[in-house]
Amino acid sequence: LWEGDLALPRAILNHFGISRGVTMFLASEIPPGTGLGSSSAVAVAVVKAVATACGLHLSRQEIAELACYIEIEKLGMPIGRQDQYASAFGGLNFVTFTSEGVMVEPIRLAPHQLAELEKRLMLFYTGASRHSSMILGEQRRASDRRDARVIAALDRVKEMAYVLRDSLERGDIAAMGHLLHENWQEKKKFASNVSNPKIDRWYDLARDHGALGGKITGAGGGGFLLLYCEPEHQADVTRALEQQDLQRMDFRFDYGGARVLMNTSLRLGVEEIL
Repeated sequence: LWEGDLALPRAILNHFGISRGVTMFLASEIPPGTGLGSSSAVAVAVVKAVATACGLHLSRQEIAELACYIEIEKLGMPIGRQDQYASAFGGLNFVTFTSEGVMVEPIRLAPHQLAELEKRLMLFYTGASRHSSMILGEQRRASDRRDARVIAALDRVKEMAYVLRDSLERGDIAAMGHLLHENWQEKKKFASNVSNPKIDRWYDLARDHGALGGKITGAGGGGFLLLYCEPEHQADVTRALEQQDLQRMDFRFDYGGARVLMNTSLRLGVEEIL
């Protein structure tokens, strides 16, 4: 029913019962398909904007859940739910997904510790986008058939999330670098195309020049390379990767999540809320 570049906003407008024309401007500083959850960020932003324009005051949890419903149920996208929650809530959180619901708990770090963590994370654009549905499809099929290697890797990655949370709350920021490295080794077992020789070469090069650990963001296969690196080694890592035509992108943590910057008197009439 909804296809093409406008499938997502059209599905959201349909959900709110809006059938007449709406002018919507969408912009992003990153290209699509690069593993930073941009499609879910757009879904959350549009849900927040349209709900506000309709005079509805949805909680962050409701916004995240509605974005999940639109992407996964209405559009049939083979994705998880973590990106929608990250965009809706903002900040550094420990998110638990169970059959009974979703729990979002802020990770307790002092402001100076958050600043130190942010300072040690580096992001490089590899220049390659990918279709995560292919990688996630292979991963899901392996999981459904209870592939022992994949199941063991998934279980280990889940354990690492708890270890990382506890380490950060103890003030052991460097643990993130070591756990990112271990996480990446396990993640490459999820599917055959999570990594490739070129990505492996870039990653090894970064480690050789001082990065403690890292991973390709999102499902893998391309997009952005996230690294944990002490400040004194970052110039060497940057120089080495830029010589391989990777582009470093500066970023900052966001703590507000999806929010309306300007809310005028515009109101969209809601014909039916599904």
